[in-house]
Amino acid sequence: MNWISENKEILFGGILAAIVGAVITVIFQKTVKSKSSKQSLKSGSNSKNIQVGRDYNQKP
Repeated sequence: MNWISENKEILFGGILAAIVGAVITVIFQKTVKSKSSKQSLKSGSNSKNIQVGRDYNQKP
């Protein structure tokens, strides 16, 4: 108990930094997800469809 009272600034400062970091991470992740594009693909009968997010190199 004595250690907590002597080191309360370091202890609670670390907790506060962790909370602030977690809030910033959550906000950043929501922002990145909302800006990402959504893809959809419709196919017909007897067709081969390949949907990728970036470059695709098809080997023969």
